[in-house]
Amino acid sequence: MPGSAHTLPDFTGRVVGDGRYQIMRKLGNGSYGAVYQALDTTAQDEKSTLRAIKIMRKDNLSDKEVSNLQRELYLHRVMSADPGVVSYHHSFEDRHYVYVVLDFISGGDLFTKITKGDAYYRNDDAIKRDFVQILDAVLACHRKRIFHRDLKPENILCGEDGSIRLADFGLATTQRVSTTFGCGSSTYMSPECIGWETKKVPYTTKHNDTWALGVILVNMITLRSPWARATTKDDTFHDFIVDENHLLEVLPISKGANSIIKRMLQLEHYGRADLRAVRKAVLDVDTFFPTDEQVARAPLPVQLIWADYNAKFTSPKGTKGVRRVAKPQPKVVVPRAKPHAASPVANLKHTAAARKGAENHRRRGRLSPSGTVDSTDSEGPLTPVDDVTPPIVFVKVPSLFEQDLGDASLLETLNTKPVVAPCPLRVIKGSGMVMV
Repeated sequence: MPGSAHTLPDFTGRVVGDGRYQIMRKLGNGSYGAVYQALDTTAQDEKSTLRAIKIMRKDNLSDKEVSNLQRELYLHRVMSADPGVVSYHHSFEDRHYVYVVLDFISGGDLFTKITKGDAYYRNDDAIKRDFVQILDAVLACHRKRIFHRDLKPENILCGEDGSIRLADFGLATTQRVSTTFGCGSSTYMSPECIGWETKKVPYTTKHNDTWALGVILVNMITLRSPWARATTKDDTFHDFIVDENHLLEVLPISKGANSIIKRMLQLEHYGRADLRAVRKAVLDVDTFFPTDEQVARAPLPVQLIWADYNAKFTSPKGTKGVRRVAKPQPKVVVPRAKPHAASPVANLKHTAAARKGAENHRRRGRLSPSGTVDSTDSEGPLTPVDDVTPPIVFVKVPSLFEQDLGDASLLETLNTKPVVAPCPLRVIKGSGMVMV
């Protein structure tokens, strides 16, 4: 990909833009290149003194990479005037690099806000305020037929004044239907964008953005992601396909939050909630969090994650609770049924159901203290108990503290664009059911 960060030298201390910008420090790396904080020596007021400069290498770019870079700059410029988008000022280039000058947002990104502080700790008002701002920014993009395709906490910046700004249009597109699979960051990709189990049927970019926003809402409420990747190889995701209320069994979320999240994460993309309806539901929900009494009656995984969640914000400074990690059980090989349904989504549901049926003999008391769920991908959630006999293993619910979200990348692009056929499924409104 153009301007890969590992091919760039360190620009700290350099002067660029014909002496206008003094590079001060690196803010972050990405697959596209790097972002630096810079001082604008020509600024007339304190507000415009600091800028962020995105630097990308332009040497040896293919025609397609040049086109992608031009598209990114154009789409960001189109959205720049929106209050929910990081302002684009101008760009320039020299012999080897392209420089994009943006507003400097001093509060950092949403990932840092979620994981490094207590901004959202049992704070419904803060989640509503910030998530609605994110929704408004994405809706503004969609109104102009711009679809982001890489929505994740690192690409959402937080101002010290409480404002939220959408950034990084490197993968944005104006195409409503796409055949670019694996586009974005794996945790936030919809199943149809991943394409592995949906026969790479063309997908709608608008609904792919909706899916990513649903995962981000889970991040903000729980400090965790619901799964590492939305494929049936992921235990939590395949259970979610079979039971759309499964997240209530593994995450400390309220029924109201679950109702919103599952509407955004409908497997059939045409069944996903409209973002305007999501906005209203977020503002109307009583709370995103369960009460302590509800957690006490919840399955053990919810109790453990809730205890870990609270410990992160209530433990005295300088102390760390002792938490033992349950040991993984030996791998149990589960036979997979061959797909037989006409729809890629139906294939996914059939595969997950087959797995679940094959595992029922060893999953009595689903995710209860007396039952175990094997996961070879995880050592399970942290548990405060000192002795676990026998060892208890749970389905992986990735913690944001452990999660390597990766950089946005185009993993695979089809050489030919297939004809978009009418979807063979229909979604029964409100039921979550998909019918052939």
